[in-house]
Amino acid sequence: MQLEEENLFQAIRARRSRAQEQGVKLIDLSIGEPRGPALLSAREAAAEAIMSDKEEMHRYQYNDSPGVPGFAKMFAEYNVGHSIEQEDVAFLPIPGIKRMLGLIPLACGASHQTITVGAMTDPGYPFPKDWNTYLGVEHYALSLNQENTFRFSPEDIHPNTRLLMLNYPHNPSGRVADRRWWERLCEHCVENDIRLFNDGAYATLTHSSEACALTEVAVDFPELSWVEAFSASKVIGNGTGWQVGAMAGSPDFIADLGKVKGNTDEGFVAAMAAGVK
Repeated sequence: MQLEEENLFQAIRARRSRAQEQGVKLIDLSIGEPRGPALLSAREAAAEAIMSDKEEMHRYQYNDSPGVPGFAKMFAEYNVGHSIEQEDVAFLPIPGIKRMLGLIPLACGASHQTITVGAMTDPGYPFPKDWNTYLGVEHYALSLNQENTFRFSPEDIHPNTRLLMLNYPHNPSGRVADRRWWERLCEHCVENDIRLFNDGAYATLTHSSEACALTEVAVDFPELSWVEAFSASKVIGNGTGWQVGAMAGSPDFIADLGKVKGNTDEGFVAAMAAGVK
């Protein structure tokens, strides 16, 4: 089996390490990663949680996070900016977004049937492409360029697509999705039986008045199968190593993800989630 070449993140780290071993002084702009530690309040809360005698804080968390009950809903609401009380929305605590990207195609049946996935990877976060390649899933890059202001059109979605893996706010362009754009896309996905996933890792970093999370719109489409993921990596300063996040989505998609995740992942570290909370 021939593996894909290492992605840009790994290539840069490897070159940086080689240069440092040779004594080269580097100016580290940390593009793509925050600088410094996590917020003091988060570190103090995590430290207190680590010292807790409560067994729930130290055991596997799986899909129900007994150490931090209700974390997933609370964290999703924080990222969206308001409470989410609709009955047809489910929540799932996750150990960050990156490792979940490989479970999403599997939750859509990629292990036993042929599916086609469209992803925002050119330009964009490379990991959906990497995961789909490793899983042997047919995938393609959605059209993103200056001409369409880094927002693809439903007409750009290939026939027979069964899953879209998006990333708004978009890395690296910073482009956001607005409510009307999400509505058009949700309508298209319902009409064409497409599952919709959005990596909302940068949801709290945008201050544009037009920015809108998928969750805010998807709740109005009861027939839509959707999931949106949120991460604590930037919420608490530099939390990139904390591996804490949450998903909100339609009950069917969350249930399918929960099955795959429950069989392959023990969940996040509860003390770190307590620090985020």
